[in-house]
Amino acid sequence: MAADTREAISFSSEIAGGTYLNQYQNTIVSESNSPVDAFQTISNSKSLQNNLLGSESDLSSESRSRLYKGLIGKANEKIGMATGRALLTIEAVVSGAASLNAVGRLGVGLLSRGAAKASASVVEEVAVHGNSLKSFKPTWGYKLFSEDGTFLKNGITSKLVPETRYTKAFMQGKYMEAIPFPNRAAAYEWEFMQNTIQRGPLNLNMY
Repeated sequence: MAADTREAISFSSEIAGGTYLNQYQNTIVSESNSPVDAFQTISNSKSLQNNLLGSESDLSSESRSRLYKGLIGKANEKIGMATGRALLTIEAVVSGAASLNAVGRLGVGLLSRGAAKASASVVEEVAVHGNSLKSFKPTWGYKLFSEDGTFLKNGITSKLVPETRYTKAFMQGKYMEAIPFPNRAAAYEWEFMQNTIQRGPLNLNMY
């Protein structure tokens, strides 16, 4: 079973005993009793993402880039779907209330409050932590240096002042060069690419 997933191939091949090897770009991701979309498995596993996007990955740099873009696209897709459901819920309930002339003011009020409650529950689904790739919060990309100019780390932070990402004690003898990004995902992509080019001694992962 092959599936074209955002320019990257997920493939399941059956071996002896009815077991399937689920592969992503010819790299085995998992074994199962039925075909499984390897990309979906990766998107649900932080450890797999670390392994496949890291410097020790069996994937080529091009395949890693495609995987990364696919994961970003999936995160943004979830936001759009949840927001759409919230809008449809409000429209359906309010439109229903308007068409029921016999309901009266009290009934319309109850239905309207029901719409607000339903939309709030979906909005909670959309609400994300500032460190999530789904966050639209402005985020800094930064390079950390020691005061003698030695490069130490690529990183990102949503702190208003990027230097406050660390304690004052840690920042003694160090400085930052920061670049603003409109959201977390854009900063994350920048960090990944910078670590591909030059990974600092304090960068334990690719991001």
